[in-house]
Amino acid sequence: MTRWKGAAQRDAWTALVEGKSQEQTTPQSKPKSNRSFALGRLKPGEMNRTEAAYGEHLASLQAREIVLWYTFEGMTFKLAEGVRLTPDFNVLYSDGRLVCVDVKGTTTKKRASGEKVKAAYIMDDARVKMRVAAQKFPIVFNVAYKVAGEWVEEEY
Repeated sequence: MTRWKGAAQRDAWTALVEGKSQEQTTPQSKPKSNRSFALGRLKPGEMNRTEAAYGEHLASLQAREIVLWYTFEGMTFKLAEGVRLTPDFNVLYSDGRLVCVDVKGTTTKKRASGEKVKAAYIMDDARVKMRVAAQKFPIVFNVAYKVAGEWVEEEY
């Protein structure tokens, strides 16, 4: 059995076997890209623009002594075998609460009434990981996103 290294190699081989030149074969259309995702993953420890903005927000809270300490990607939680969660920020508030925050972008959702509301853009697997972590560990897990210039946090 022949193993192909991709559709282009398979198509070239099929064209050769059928006696066609590559110009005679119809090119395959490229799959549509999902514009919901960034073009690439950042290296661990590097912030995207939304995370950097939230970091600035935490720095301002720290200057006002509302936040004692925070770190970016400072803790990783093992949820199950092969399943881990690394929240974007770990925040220690002046009242002693330790909160793990995952920063998300914002999307517009339509309610059944037709009203449009802003909400965090979060994939199902990330939502499940946050819920499992909130049940398994005695720490608060939040999702933060920006609405009208203000940071909103939802607890899981």
